[in-house]
Amino acid sequence: MSRQDADHSKVMYKVLVAVADEVFGKAIVEFIKAHNWPEHTRFHLLHVIEPNPLKNRILLPDDAIADITEEEQQSGRYVLNVTARLLYSSMPGARVARHLIDGDASRQILRMASALPADMIVVGSHGRRGFDRFLLGSVANAVATRSPCSIVVVHLSAEQLKNEQLLELTAEEIAEDLEEMMACDAPVSTARVNKERVATRN
Repeated sequence: MSRQDADHSKVMYKVLVAVADEVFGKAIVEFIKAHNWPEHTRFHLLHVIEPNPLKNRILLPDDAIADITEEEQQSGRYVLNVTARLLYSSMPGARVARHLIDGDASRQILRMASALPADMIVVGSHGRRGFDRFLLGSVANAVATRSPCSIVVVHLSAEQLKNEQLLELTAEEIAEDLEEMMACDAPVSTARVNKERVATRN
């Protein structure tokens, strides 16, 4: 076999990694680090910014909506960059691409999986029950039932779930943020982004 033929025979193995937040990113990197992958593997990190019901011109002026959008994009890029750095440090020389997309999470994951096309999808899921599981596990369930390729669902451990809960806002905090936003046009996602960064440093 000639060198040119050998190069053509090196087929890239594409893994689509859906990252919801930093805690999921860390859990998924731990999963990736614990397994062997084909030599020519590229990890496509995907973060989806889902529709925000607060971005409504009936509720907010255009500049406030623009601020929210910018904060969402900054937060998404931050999650992708943190996950990429973890992956690079765990697997030096890893091939990593980052994708930030707006839309419904499950639909965008499936769409990108078909477009790549992906050989495997890795997605996270909360290990919860009841209504929280319905909301937070629906993406993983939707992707698992319609995936065009192999899929791995990484569940958070009890310790990881505890850390993930530190990033969440309570109903009272959400109400307070909404009041502040309506009073001074501050972006509603600012408090969440700051909380995530503080939790990450700790």
